Amino acid sequence: MYPCALSDETLICLLAEDVPFGDLTTESLGLTGRPGQLEFRARGPMTVCGIEEAARLFELAGASARAIVSSSVVAEDGALLLTAAGSADALHRAWKTAQTLM
Repeated sequence: MYPCALSDETLICLLAEDVPFGDLTTESLGLTGRPGQLEFRARGPMTVCGIEEAARLFELAGASARAIVSSSVVAEDGALLLTAAGSADALHRAWKTAQTLM
């Protein structure tokens, strides 16, 4: 795996910019504190980029994450790229920013 190109400080700023007051979807659906898991998969053939930062975002949000591949890998359509697990609020807090980085 490559090291993160962005510092924790920068990643925390990205999270704060995206969800400065917490994730409203999680709160409105009553999912706060409930366990969850997610997978990122390729939506077509792609060269993976930013996956290390995406995994770190989930960790900074309070979840655990595992990058299955590293940046620069060519992935096929449907390939599993990243998994994350934790509370629904932690997952929702990080997923959009992580998706945008990747």
